[in-house]
Amino acid sequence: MFKVWRNRTGNAPIIDFTAEMRKQPELFSNNTEENIEWQRLDPQHIAPNARQLEVYHLVPNTSYQFRIWASNEVGSGEIYTIGARTVPPTEEKGSYVYYFI
Repeated sequence: MFKVWRNRTGNAPIIDFTAEMRKQPELFSNNTEENIEWQRLDPQHIAPNARQLEVYHLVPNTSYQFRIWASNEVGSGEIYTIGARTVPPTEEKGSYVYYFI
């Protein structure tokens, strides 16, 4: 995504990325969203030169949300959130998605 953030104090290189995931929340009949906690993905501090992150132990045919943000000496950056869905069950064990950063 970004190698350097521009800010009022100049440019600061990214120290690391942080990523979290959760199952896609459902909407209740009263239009409120189900409360599902975000889970931090390992490694907790993703190297700034990482270009992908493998996520294991996902449930087949299930929608997920992933969010990621970068940090540098100035602080945490904007959080980017995307959705993904695993494929229906197959004969292979487990399902996974690749999240490219």
